[in-house]
Amino acid sequence: MTNFFIYLLLSLPLIGAYTMLAIGIVVVFRASRVLNLAHGAMAMLPAYAVYAADKAGLPLAASVIIGLLTGALLGALVERLFIRPLARQGPTAQTVGTVAVYGLVVALAAQIWGSGTHLAPQVFPTGGVTVSTTVLRWGQLGLFAVALLTAAGFVALFRFTWIGLAMRAAAENSRAAALMGVSPQLMARLAWVMGGTLAALAGILLASVTNLQPYRCSRLSWRRSSAAWRACRGRWWEPSSWVSLKAWCRPSGRYP
Repeated sequence: MTNFFIYLLLSLPLIGAYTMLAIGIVVVFRASRVLNLAHGAMAMLPAYAVYAADKAGLPLAASVIIGLLTGALLGALVERLFIRPLARQGPTAQTVGTVAVYGLVVALAAQIWGSGTHLAPQVFPTGGVTVSTTVLRWGQLGLFAVALLTAAGFVALFRFTWIGLAMRAAAENSRAAALMGVSPQLMARLAWVMGGTLAALAGILLASVTNLQPYRCSRLSWRRSSAAWRACRGRWWEPSSWVSLKAWCRPSGRYP
């Protein structure tokens, strides 16, 4: 039993990262009906942007903001250049388009920064809490805390705000939403920006407690994808959908 709690505590960073990645995937799917298979790559590129900004001598706060903006911009570009032009071909073609995005982003990162491993800047202070013979770093605890706050924030957004209601309406019935003055296309674009920002946040925080490598980091969203897909098919903001999302958060025993 003691070992179980130790392993549970040590898995907190993966639980936090997978939670944020899963929420981003489900938000995008619920608004645009597209399963984003490039989500891991969209998490990896902003982490490299933070690494590059830090190497250029920018303050850490500015580097993180640049990384988040990179994720939001990447989400908007993917929606505009790959998702919207394939709308006539249907969601299957759009999902295949995200595979093209995955290959393009990974190849770009490997070309610029190489395929080796880099140490990303630490977002949270050094030090931590000793758990048995292992130290649980503040960065790992911080990642988990940010994931909980993010999950709570998105639940509140979709339950209690006009934007959340509009996105839910556009996802459920785009024609009826349009008759009520809600633009389904705008809601889909907003969902992709949110998804890109969430992916960026997960990638930046996870890289700060592990390391950067383009091929390993970009495969984050492909793990536990069947569980995320089941959550996508439901209503993620309701408690029943978190049963499926729990499989995303189940630790694999090692860092990705």
